[in-house]
Amino acid sequence: MATLRRALHRPPAPPTPATLVRLGARVLRTDPALALTGRRCVPARLEAAGFRFAHPELRGAVADLLAGGPRSRPA
Repeated sequence: MATLRRALHRPPAPPTPATLVRLGARVLRTDPALALTGRRCVPARLEAAGFRFAHPELRGAVADLLAGGPRSRPA
């Protein structure tokens, strides 16, 4: 979220209390753990197969999307 806020020139947001996140998750019928716990994923199978990401870091991907570059449009 910090990367998106910086890219969109938005001010920092105060933390949302876990109780409100759980309530919102219930309304949206989703798992509150998706927002309350961090996730670090490594695409091991893709990397093992030789796949290379055009933007290995989120900052570059967001900048490309906001710039409307050719890679930001679906093929």
